[in-house]
Amino acid sequence: EYMGTALTFSHMAAKTFKVVFIPADESLDMEEWTIDIPEGQEIECLTNRLREHFAQQGSDSGSAREERKAKLAETIREKLPAGMSLTPDMLEHFANQCLVEPCPLVLNRADSGFIGVYLYVDDQGTLKRRPLNTRASAITAHAKCPSSVMGDAFIGRMFDNDEDFRRMDFTLADLRGDAPWWEIAQAQNESRGASAAAELASTRPGLAGSARTKCGEGFLRCDNAAPLKCSRCKQVCYCSAECQKKDWKRHKASCVPLAQP
Repeated sequence: EYMGTALTFSHMAAKTFKVVFIPADESLDMEEWTIDIPEGQEIECLTNRLREHFAQQGSDSGSAREERKAKLAETIREKLPAGMSLTPDMLEHFANQCLVEPCPLVLNRADSGFIGVYLYVDDQGTLKRRPLNTRASAITAHAKCPSSVMGDAFIGRMFDNDEDFRRMDFTLADLRGDAPWWEIAQAQNESRGASAAAELASTRPGLAGSARTKCGEGFLRCDNAAPLKCSRCKQVCYCSAECQKKDWKRHKASCVPLAQP
């Protein structure tokens, strides 16, 4: 529960949690979704469910798909080890993947009671030419981290202090203007400054812009070359094990082995 502007967390064994669904189609209402937590899958359960949703939206076709594949090929070639080439089968595999990108509105750190609030989007929303989600974009603006959100979006909450991880409810009531998390979001994002917020917005692949090849996808503000990859999902690049450790709080929410359906 919230205690003034500080957040506290009560450890309760939950089998479900709620997130808010924000359709890009403004004729559709925002909804609360209840997500099941299978045994031992508290981290990946949300990502798996949202991947299903984004996959059901269908993929692009024709010239739009070819344009997206060309951009993907350029990004992938930057990641490949020296001497390794990108085959047509590899490119098709990556083009057919559906991944979820978590974008922090509130970072789970000490000043938030280690409770984070995240916006989740299709990580190729821009490349797939998804429509602008005006409601989700307005939410990022109110949280002082303005971004152009492309396609459907979801908002969820979690507790993570590096020792413990728990999913928490985020409901439609949490979008009211007097909800306590707004104040924390605004304080965190304003403290990073306007230039940092603009840089962060431009690195979000599911939003307007992409920086998949940056260390920690740009969230670490590290300009070093990033030849290493997360060994679990093989998707996020890092310059060092130290940067990977720093980014784990953010990345773990979407880190799913590629072998999983």
